[in-house]
Amino acid sequence: MMKALILNGSAPGQTLLDQAQDKLIDLLKNLGWEVTAFRLRDMNLQECVGCFNCWVKTPGLCSTQDDGTELNRQLFQSDLMTLITPIQFGGYGFLLKRALERTVLPNLLPSFVSFQGETHHPWRSGRKVRLMGIGSLPAQDAESERIFDDLLKRNSMNFQNPPHSSAVLYEGMTEDSVQLIVQDLVAQLGARP
Repeated sequence: MMKALILNGSAPGQTLLDQAQDKLIDLLKNLGWEVTAFRLRDMNLQECVGCFNCWVKTPGLCSTQDDGTELNRQLFQSDLMTLITPIQFGGYGFLLKRALERTVLPNLLPSFVSFQGETHHPWRSGRKVRLMGIGSLPAQDAESERIFDDLLKRNSMNFQNPPHSSAVLYEGMTEDSVQLIVQDLVAQLGARP
């Protein structure tokens, strides 16, 4: 069974992003995926201290013992990772950024490989992880949306799997609109198990 990991970096009261998560979980489960979702605001996650122990002393394991250990384990086993976040200056919100720093680094090998003419760290598990992003903005902002999509594209290259999908939700969107956007994201990735 294919495994999906959802990291929801929404703040309390950001119901649009929570709604998108719920729609995505239902859709993926109906397609036969095993889904694990985390609301990062409810977790104990310390910042990455940049010690690189996860590369040299305890390969694949972060030295900090908190909820990041479970996130790391789940990402290692995943075939799809969905990032849900308020968009801040075109990038990820602080809760998601903290979680990614704690989970992605241990899942990379310290060596380098050439991928599509660029130098990257290879993915420890060797899996091809699909990447999906759902961001939110108060209103349309073409530059922030472009930066958000480009960030997801660049992050997908670290998984050595460039296909990615992203969408942006805006305050005031209807539940039906959110449902259609989530369905389109899944279709873009060809997320059939």
